[in-house]
Parts: sequence; structure tokens; C-alpha cells
Amino acid sequence: MSRLLVTPPAFEPVSLADFKAHAKVETDADDLLIGTYITAARVHVEASAQTLLINQTWRFFRDAWPTDGALDLPIRPVQMIQSITLYDVDGTPAVLNPDTYKADLVSDPIRIQPVRAEARAISQCQNGLEIDVLAGFGPTSLDVPAPLRLAILQLAAFWYENRSTLTGAPLSLPIPDLIEPLLAPFRPVTLGLWRASGRR
Repeated sequence: MSRLLVTPPAFEPVSLADFKAHAKVETDADDLLIGTYITAARVHVEASAQTLLINQTWRFFRDAWPTDGALDLPIRPVQMIQSITLYDVDGTPAVLNPDTYKADLVSDPIRIQPVRAEARAISQCQNGLEIDVLAGFGPTSLDVPAPLRLAILQLAAFWYENRSTLTGAPLSLPIPDLIEPLLAPFRPVTLGLWRASGRR
């Protein structure tokens, strides 16, 4: 399964003003650089926590439904399935009626199950099944949990404060240890983690 970012976040969960207050920066000279660090820190937090923050739209591509009909989407948290489109052999799209499939947005990963014949139809071309998903905690920075916003602030500030001694792109730079405890609660829970905690 491949995917494409259709609509990126409208803004960052942490503003330039938030960063300056946190890092006690009083000059405007580094605003562009700081913005780069904020974006890079947000991308790192989303990737590390496997969690999207501000609402954004992603498109998933498959040739067809899985043989058992149930499709898992590796994206979280999901606000809604915006549309599911099937393409015929000529590339003509047919947008499925939402009544023809059932989306379980509570499961992790979320699951989509066709429940009517028209949804179960097999697309006639490669990547002929398109699923558009609105994902994220919400449309504003206030919707993003405070620990994740703090992780962005801490990471961006670390990169900014150490910019004179570090080389390479921000995503290749060391990550301070204090970031991990902020991200851990938001990662998907695996069976191994439950067992390690003594739960069954």
C-alpha cells in the first residue's frame, strides 16, 4: 500500500511566538531558521510517535480490497474517511456511497470493511482503489496533546541552541533523552509492551 499527502497541516502545532517564549529568543534575525527547526521537530515527533498532529488529508492506494475484505490503514488518529474511489479499466472513477462500507475508527489500526456488492467490486487498474482519510487530533494547536507540543518545543530548541556545534540536516541530529518520555504514551501499544508491563 502506498500513500500520498494530499493536504498538509495548515500550520504548525507550535508557533514562532511559542518557541521564542520557550527558548527566550528576543531577536527576529533567526525566524526563518527557527521555523525550519519547528517543522523538522514536528515531522520527527509524528514519525517517532506514529501519530499525526494537526489535521491533514492522506490518500492511500491499493490495487483492490484484501481477500478477506477488511483493510487496515496505518494512520492515526483518524477523524473520518473522506471518500473511497474505485477506478475502472478506462480510469473512470466511481466514488463509493458511505453506506456501502463500514469504517471502524476506534481500532488501532483502523479497519474498513465493504458491506455491499458495489463496494466489494474489484478495481480494473493498478492503484485503482483510493481512500482519502482526514487524520490528526484536530484543526487547531489546542487539539494537540500538551506533551507532544512540548516535545516539539524541546527538540526545536535543542537543535537551535546547538546549531553552532552540529552539522547536517535537523532530522540527522542527536535527539535529547528528555523527548522520549513525552512521545512514549502516544505510540501504538503492542502485545510485547503489555506483557512487559505484567498485563495479559
